[in-house]
Amino acid sequence: MAWSAENPAEESLLAAVAKGEWAELAGKEGKLRAGLLCALLLGQVEGVRLPPQGLRVRDATVEGELDLEGCGSLEAPLPALLLWRCNRGEDDARLTLRLRRAAMRFLDLNGSRIGAMTASFLRLTDGLDLRRADAEGEVGLIGASIGGDVEASGATLSNPNGAALSMDRASISGGVFLRGSKGAATLVTGEIRLLRASIGGVVDASGATLSNPNDAALSMDGASITGAVFLRGSKKAPTLVTGAIRLLGASIGGDVDADGATLSNPNGD
Repeated sequence: MAWSAENPAEESLLAAVAKGEWAELAGKEGKLRAGLLCALLLGQVEGVRLPPQGLRVRDATVEGELDLEGCGSLEAPLPALLLWRCNRGEDDARLTLRLRRAAMRFLDLNGSRIGAMTASFLRLTDGLDLRRADAEGEVGLIGASIGGDVEASGATLSNPNGAALSMDRASISGGVFLRGSKGAATLVTGEIRLLRASIGGVVDASGATLSNPNDAALSMDGASITGAVFLRGSKKAPTLVTGAIRLLGASIGGDVDADGATLSNPNGD
């Protein structure tokens, strides 16, 4: 398929890529086709080559599913994908991503509004950035291999009837961060799952609100965590956990610190 721009937003995108710059699309008319973004990452747009920093887009609306399932390899990962503050309009559909068994350098969805993300066995050379993202549905990273941090501080993750963030059996070189603050609250509705995950840093949900009253709010059974687990709360950034915290058989290299947190399990045994 021959790809070309179909609207001003796509024209601005291709022009920015050609210059090696961020595509700043606030106020640009039109939506970006998910297929065009995939084609850019796969090197399928004639005459256009991504810069070393990857594909970088701000304030766009992406239409369609971004499907890169099975694309890339450990030897030749896809370029980094950075989608900041995308699909935030009142009438925008949520950005959906299918990344199962894909391999890429880095994934950054900072501030974007997304639906369910299917990314089991995703391989990232660097980290995953979900800071200030708004996700509805499961962010699924079962068996993923992540070469840096999973950073979701300030995010809103919602899947009330299941897992909001699932990383069972994932291998994470860095830490997992869900820290909340007065200016950037972290709100998770649904279960955070790290069953049998291997984490090279800390797990830090200090200042976060985690709610799954009918089951576990945070499940880390069998996990291997090199650092500590932090759930510390303060007046400026209270930590509120409603639901069970499970650590059966977990190996934790540091403390489990919940100083100042409010923990409850109203429907537990």
